[in-house]
Amino acid sequence: MEFVINNEGICSEVSDKNLILMIVSTARYNFELRQVIRETWGSVLQHDVIDENGTITTWNFRLIFIVGLPIVTEGPFHNRQLAEESEIFSDIIMGNFTDTYRHLSYKHLLSYKWVLNYCPTARFILKADDDAFVNIYHVVNMLHKVQQECMFICAKNVGQPAMRDKDFKTRVTVEEWPEVEFPPYCTGYGYLATTAVIPKLYSLRHRVPFLYIEDVFVTGILRTVHNRNFTRDDPNYIHIGNIAKQMKIYDEPEIIMDMNWTSPVITGILSKEISTDLMCMIWKLSYAEYYTSPESPTIIVAENRTNLCSTNSNE
Repeated sequence: MEFVINNEGICSEVSDKNLILMIVSTARYNFELRQVIRETWGSVLQHDVIDENGTITTWNFRLIFIVGLPIVTEGPFHNRQLAEESEIFSDIIMGNFTDTYRHLSYKHLLSYKWVLNYCPTARFILKADDDAFVNIYHVVNMLHKVQQECMFICAKNVGQPAMRDKDFKTRVTVEEWPEVEFPPYCTGYGYLATTAVIPKLYSLRHRVPFLYIEDVFVTGILRTVHNRNFTRDDPNYIHIGNIAKQMKIYDEPEIIMDMNWTSPVITGILSKEISTDLMCMIWKLSYAEYYTSPESPTIIVAENRTNLCSTNSNE
């Protein structure tokens, strides 16, 4: 895997050790989703946390989007569009493989390669899909739970069967995965991990047969090869539950009820993608919830370029 578009200096100006790199796996044509992330949770550059003793810890954030090449039949249009987008925002990382569903594991591994080469001092990575909303406030407020060098914080799947039916999108053949079940793995829409896991997992990528289901391959199979004693209660994983079931969204996208604000990742319900409008709405609600009182933590966000999601309460 090589970099076709690269923005090498994203982490270079951050000298503080408390750096969290936000990695978003995105389809080449999802400009609007990328833009709304830039205007919402991906806009956070710094976030303070105050512990029970009054000590302030400042966390720095940087954002990258991982994409692949357009398929041949699309022509050069998307390449030009992504190159222009990269010139404007300096956050696009493109690999030299086609951007297809069966290449998602390549995207995942490309992001690990990028971290190893250009952001090795980050303490954590925050990996998410482009249709997920990340609750940054609760991400930084749960980091005190991380007590080990190599750790995942995620919604963990245990006992997931390998689907053989040809009608399943995630079908795998016996040749691709001979076992009845997959090893425990992090649900793919989002996870937080210490950066120390990356060189360990990346170095194992050629030791097992490739599997296109990225969350299973990277956080399950490679993780199990690294630690064969992996169990449901493995101390290297913090389980945060099934986030999708902890949030209730009614039929009308304008109505959000019973939101579990303690969840670090919010994703679509019943396999529905989060729309850009809904992502903006959640951002406004979370901004009002966390950052508008005198006791609120200090937060620095990037300047809005399109004002898709203004936090102005008068709007």
